[in-house]
Amino acid sequence: MECLRALPPRQRQVLAWSVSGYSPSQIGEELGIDPATGRANLLKARRAVARLMKTREEES
Repeated sequence: MECLRALPPRQRQVLAWSVSGYSPSQIGEELGIDPATGRANLLKARRAVARLMKTREEES
C-alpha cells in the first residue's frame, strides 16, 4: 500500500483499473484519455512500484 501511495494520482488510478482487469483501451475510454496515455501511465506506475519494492527489499 505504501508503494501505491507514492505514485502520482493518475498512475495510481490507471494501475487500479488495470489490476481490476481493464485493458489500456478500456481504461482510456473510461477515464477520457488516449489509450496510449493510459499505457504510458501504467508502464510508469509498474516501474515505480517495482523500484520502490526493490529498494525496500534491499533495506531489509
